[in-house]
Amino acid sequence: MLKNDGLAGISRVKANLHSSVKKGTITHENFEKTFSLLTGVLDYEQFRDVDMVIEAVIEKVDLKQQIFADLEKYCPSHCILATNTSTIDLNLIGKRTKSQNRIVGAHFFSPAHIMPLLEIVRTNNTSAQVVVDLIAVGIKIRKTPASMAGESSRKGFYLYDDRRKATPDPDIHSYIERSRQIAGVKADPQLTKLSDKDIVEMIFLPVVNEACCVLDEGIAVKASDLDIASIMGMGFPSFRGGIMFWADSLGAKYINTRLEEWSKTYGNFFKPSSYLAERGAKGIPLSAPVNQASSKL
Repeated sequence: MLKNDGLAGISRVKANLHSSVKKGTITHENFEKTFSLLTGVLDYEQFRDVDMVIEAVIEKVDLKQQIFADLEKYCPSHCILATNTSTIDLNLIGKRTKSQNRIVGAHFFSPAHIMPLLEIVRTNNTSAQVVVDLIAVGIKIRKTPASMAGESSRKGFYLYDDRRKATPDPDIHSYIERSRQIAGVKADPQLTKLSDKDIVEMIFLPVVNEACCVLDEGIAVKASDLDIASIMGMGFPSFRGGIMFWADSLGAKYINTRLEEWSKTYGNFFKPSSYLAERGAKGIPLSAPVNQASSKL
């Protein structure tokens, strides 16, 4: 809807496109073509022939409910009714509508024009076709779609009770087994015996190894930069202090030994970098300053 906020939104889109032109990621011709596709409106009349609507107003339940009720009146029966919410139960948002099968979450991470992930959140009533169509849209606009059922539907990797307490969903095991059958693979008996600690380390120690390469190549100036990036960018637990801070709590020697063991069994993916191996041998913390004059960036 085109009011003051709408005009500001159109100006922001234009500014983002101009920025892309300056960076050389799009041409001026592409800018003109893309911006020409953007139209602002003051009512819902022009929504009568649209295929999808993504609501992105402030996180107010009553406002979103009213918008979805209005959209149902004006949009065609096949139109996907999506919301960009990241916090509100989708079932609650669509409570005033009869089109429960068309309601879906389309959460773009901020800033939306830069972040690649598109989180597609379905409810128990969202049709499979709606999810498939939204995945196709995500790919077309060069996003990485990730479809999931989350807390809003009380299903997923965890089941949620009325107090929002989570417990592991036992049905996940059947999904995993079915995925193995489709892929034609069998579970490695040794991997099924891994402890929680082993699983965490098999996931994150290769990340530490790659972080060591980043430091060694001068792409990052100091380990604390990677700590901040890991917390703010990849959601690493802040109470752990960041990926490198956590790594130093384990010790370079320990990490190197673990990766060496896994590389012999599972291949070069786990092979320790020379930076990690050297610091492990000398007992030097991974976060200790690198003897390098400046970053390459």
